[in-house]
Amino acid sequence: MTSSRSPTFIRKLTSSLFRPDHSAVLKELHHFPCLNSPIFSAAPLFNQVFFNRNLPLATFYALPSNALSGPVQQDKAKAHAYLKDLIQVEVLPLERFSICQINGLRTTPYVEQPVTDFAQLLATSELPNAGIISFSDFKNTLSQALPNLEQALPNLEQAPSINLTQASWLKGRAFWETNSSEKAHALASALQYAQLRQIDWDLPALLTRYTVIESALLALKHNYHALIIPEALWLNSEFMHVLVSNKLPYVRFNFLNKLKGIELLLLPKNTKLTKTLGYQLIKQGALELTQLLK
Repeated sequence: MTSSRSPTFIRKLTSSLFRPDHSAVLKELHHFPCLNSPIFSAAPLFNQVFFNRNLPLATFYALPSNALSGPVQQDKAKAHAYLKDLIQVEVLPLERFSICQINGLRTTPYVEQPVTDFAQLLATSELPNAGIISFSDFKNTLSQALPNLEQALPNLEQAPSINLTQASWLKGRAFWETNSSEKAHALASALQYAQLRQIDWDLPALLTRYTVIESALLALKHNYHALIIPEALWLNSEFMHVLVSNKLPYVRFNFLNKLKGIELLLLPKNTKLTKTLGYQLIKQGALELTQLLK
């Protein structure tokens, strides 16, 4: 992205940033077009059928110390200390879990478009739909993902255990894990039919649950603007000029490339300029992570 601002504006901006009252100058950075991208509505980051299409906060768990980028190693180390404890993980064996409560898939997304429910996924995918019109069709389709299901019926407690994922920031979502797009598509067909026909089967499950730790979230909020921004913002010459010419402390995190097109920008709140810049970016559409997780 190229800037339409004149060199005179840049000189005025950067020289004025050293004044005690620099907030008015930052307000002149009133338009970064990439912040108006459709992705900068919170909803698409939290309501997708595919687990990996939602905001990938699970990447904070066991976060590698070299996962962050930025110009100063000490700044990266400080930010890492706040992020690494943000998420906890539990693995819980469950005797039963209703398939009617499963409304997502944890697998490699196999459609390009964002999808928010199974009906939309089935209408969008190029894979052939199962065409379930009877209870027998339902059992046969579900058995594609659970090969030993038929032998266990009617004793569902003897059915093979399913792997599920839940995350506290994805309220109301339970994701069935599978490593095959064909199995995932069969699951989508079977689960949609079960929900429409209220087939409330309970299956044994192994549940991986990700939870945001409230105390860590509050500590992050107190010390940083944690902003979700488009990658394209780094191509904005004015934005980069403000950061580089003033040697502003910042840290970047690309979510380990789990979701293309977005990054996390951490601006420490212990300097007036970075704090003001953070608020200005929020006004222009950047998403404050700590607000989204409240």
